[in-house]
Amino acid sequence: MPPAGPGSRNNPPARLPSSPGQSCTISPELALTLLVLGVAGAVHAGFGFGTAMVAMPLLVPLLGLKLATPVVGLAALTSVCTILLFEWRGLNFAAARKLLLASVPGVLCGLLLLHVAPSEVLLAGLGVIVFAYSSFNLLRPQVPHLHSPRWAYLFGFVSGICGAVGNVNGPAVAIYGALAGWSPQQFRATLQAYFLPSALIICAAHAGSGLWRREVLVTYGWSVPVLVAGVVLGRTLARRIPLQRFERWLYGVLAVLGILLLVQAI
Repeated sequence: MPPAGPGSRNNPPARLPSSPGQSCTISPELALTLLVLGVAGAVHAGFGFGTAMVAMPLLVPLLGLKLATPVVGLAALTSVCTILLFEWRGLNFAAARKLLLASVPGVLCGLLLLHVAPSEVLLAGLGVIVFAYSSFNLLRPQVPHLHSPRWAYLFGFVSGICGAVGNVNGPAVAIYGALAGWSPQQFRATLQAYFLPSALIICAAHAGSGLWRREVLVTYGWSVPVLVAGVVLGRTLARRIPLQRFERWLYGVLAVLGILLLVQAI
């Protein structure tokens, strides 16, 4: 029988000591996972979002969809909570209410897809989302503003589906904010207000549907200090690097990652 691949049940990304005196080793898969999550946390701190956008295209080929999804969900929640320790005064839950209400049925639909749809289809969908969102920000097309607040329900529903399937609930909300004409201050505050309860809902849904296996919790436990360090580093770098230049680099890399995710699905 061939050896199990990365992220399978028989090959968890880390080996934990079974007794207090036994040493603990880090596998190459875990080391790469920690590196990716640290970078993702730094990006999230710099822009107010992006943990899953950076981590999912890189970790799905490494760990598999059903392991990467709950790990990145927990990582995104940790990034949001760490950022809120610094920026809690800017929270605005009122503007995020419609998005949150619509995301709940979206999460349920996403979980159904995660269990019944082929992995290749879901991977291709994630690739399209990442590439489309990155291209949208690179090209910055002139689009009409969405004057009716009812559009928030549609974008919130789509965001919930994407969050449950691959933890990429940010693009739909961010695109809605751009189409609604949010100011930078509104954009940043509303994203954080949305991400906290949304991340809690997604993580609870992952746990309730049986995705929190032992290797998920082990990988997440290793990643917590790396995520916190990444958030602190990202906040520091964001104050020194011109934001416009950093955005162009970021979205260019994400567009390439989206294409790679599509290739992986094929």
